[in-house]
Amino acid sequence: MLQHYLAVLLGAVAGYVAAIAWRRRRGQRSVAAGSFSPFAGSFWGGALALILAYLLFGSPRAAPLPWAPEIVPIASRQAFEAVAASPEPVVIDFYAPWCPPCRRMVPSFNRLAGEGVRVAVVDIDDPNNQDIVRMFRVESIPLTIVLRDGKSIVRREGYHSLEELRHLLEDVAARAAM
Repeated sequence: MLQHYLAVLLGAVAGYVAAIAWRRRRGQRSVAAGSFSPFAGSFWGGALALILAYLLFGSPRAAPLPWAPEIVPIASRQAFEAVAASPEPVVIDFYAPWCPPCRRMVPSFNRLAGEGVRVAVVDIDDPNNQDIVRMFRVESIPLTIVLRDGKSIVRREGYHSLEELRHLLEDVAARAAM
């Protein structure tokens, strides 16, 4: 991803310098109507550099999230069904590596997993998980679902702090005790 940012920056600077050199060569000192301004040069230089960076380096990918070893990554429908069939509650987090609120929730899920709560994560960008994403009608992320015996008990969208997640699990435990 850094290569893409550097390519755009260098392309913008190169476009700016090229536009100034082009104007000086033509003897223009001021920005006249219809002339090629340095700012337009930096825009087009940056745009061209971005296209070249995509062609050379591919699409930028966010770094993988630092999940705790206790957390189960779901990479297929079979893995999901094995985790979801548990008689005890399982917290499922639907996330994307590029999503800032999802990244902020990682430490909370790691703490919960360290405390013995079963946590599984589903990367919505993984092509193997698209049927799971459709099954739960994921429209926004992060999405936290608590399952028991394969059935959704609680569904919460958006960012949740560690305290909110603990409160959510306490509510689930209270419902189970009734």
